[in-house]
Amino acid sequence: MQNTLQVKNVTLSDLSGKVMVEDLSFIINQNDKMAIIGEEGNGKSTLLKAIYNPEWIASYAKITGTIDMQFSLVSFLAQKLEDEWNACFLYEYLLKETIDEECDYNRYQRYEEICASIHIDNELLYKDQKMSSLSGGERVKMQIVKMLYHSPDLLLMDEPTNDIDLSTIEWLTRFIQESEQTIVFISHDIDLIDRCADVILHLEQRNKRNKPFWSLHYENYNTYANQRKESYEEEVRQTKKDKRAHMKKMDHMNDLKNKVTHAHNSVSRQNPAMGRLLKKKMRVVKGIERRMNEEDFSIDSYEESINLHLPETGYAAGKEILLFHQDVWIGQRLLVKDAKLEMYGKDKVALIGNNGTGKSVMLKSMYKHMKEKDLDVIMMPQNYDELLDYTKSPVQFMLDETSLLLSDVQTLLGSIHLSIKEMSDPIEQLSEGQKAKVCLAYVIAKNPKVLLMDEPTRNISPLSKPVLVQLLENYTGALLLTTHDRYVLDTLDVTVYKIENQRLSKWHK
Repeated sequence: MQNTLQVKNVTLSDLSGKVMVEDLSFIINQNDKMAIIGEEGNGKSTLLKAIYNPEWIASYAKITGTIDMQFSLVSFLAQKLEDEWNACFLYEYLLKETIDEECDYNRYQRYEEICASIHIDNELLYKDQKMSSLSGGERVKMQIVKMLYHSPDLLLMDEPTNDIDLSTIEWLTRFIQESEQTIVFISHDIDLIDRCADVILHLEQRNKRNKPFWSLHYENYNTYANQRKESYEEEVRQTKKDKRAHMKKMDHMNDLKNKVTHAHNSVSRQNPAMGRLLKKKMRVVKGIERRMNEEDFSIDSYEESINLHLPETGYAAGKEILLFHQDVWIGQRLLVKDAKLEMYGKDKVALIGNNGTGKSVMLKSMYKHMKEKDLDVIMMPQNYDELLDYTKSPVQFMLDETSLLLSDVQTLLGSIHLSIKEMSDPIEQLSEGQKAKVCLAYVIAKNPKVLLMDEPTRNISPLSKPVLVQLLENYTGALLLTTHDRYVLDTLDVTVYKIENQRLSKWHK
């Protein structure tokens, strides 16, 4: 019997009753590679967890419908490693099934075979480090190696590209492409989705996030995205055409109403029958007018991407922003020797490099230099709790930290697709992608002349990512960011510097 995963009439809702996914049905067959996409907060991770173990979501969501799993063994790669495993050494993580077990050193032989089969250097297995001190790429590789130890035939992967560098993303792409396992994954990496997925499940919240919708597409991502864009543009054109026709009808209706009104006012009292006839005609005209006014020309058959705009800002082009010339350290460890970087008023610069080479440390050091020069600068960190107060609601945070009025705050948060409830609940209850968008809203409200961003697209959906990149392209201030995102590097007009072998040098795309 062929391995299959059948999801039938599944509905997911939070404990307040808001429906995230409604009446979802699909079948995944052996060797399929499915990508689940959608805006932040649409239930992607909740769905993946429900497929693996519905008890995982019981504390915050309800599920109805059936999930029929015919695969013999399923493994799950979570967005974040559990705290208890993060605190242990790599060898403990690999050699134990549960944290309280004794280490089984016989596992190493099987691990070496797995590493050889998926192009990982065996030396990584024997690093004498805690899991928390490994780079993002090293940690993901070791998690996948452990997942494969028991030879699962279905892999569920929640944002595997988060926190990994370009070389590891390329490795992960190759792993998914060559894997004999069926894989269902969530990712914001457009290139990974396009190259790896043969099935796209798109979860949406349409009609101002009040109408859950899903669609299934048996094609690669770029084909789907282009077709979706063309369909949307055609619907926009048709809607504009319908609006013009509607306005002509309304003009005709107004002319008719004016004629009836004039006739009624002119009719003689000696002709009451005509007066009654005109009153009846006016009621008919007003009824038609009322129905025409109720016609809705909004486009709710698509979930719109975020809608953001940064007003013109920035220092003069020749203004010195940064003259950075120093070694970069973390504790007693040298990360970058004799790093040199200059920036002026309108420059846009990207820092790249493998995990652990010092990009984030250098960015924070440069931010400190700029603050000491009393520049108008804001930094969007990789860890959002360094900027946001998770105990506050997005509305309260924005009111406390910016000069915007309540109505302006609500409009801005609405443009990043937060519902009224999401605006009012504590930030800690938002998804990571929604937290990223609140950070972006804060940046827009402050409109700094210099903007630093540490992995700004890491939690942004594939459909909203082009909007963010265009926002940064149009930004008139100085921009300095770190990224592992190939789409950003291919699309954004920036000067790129790479950290490699403890040196910082200009990198050509």
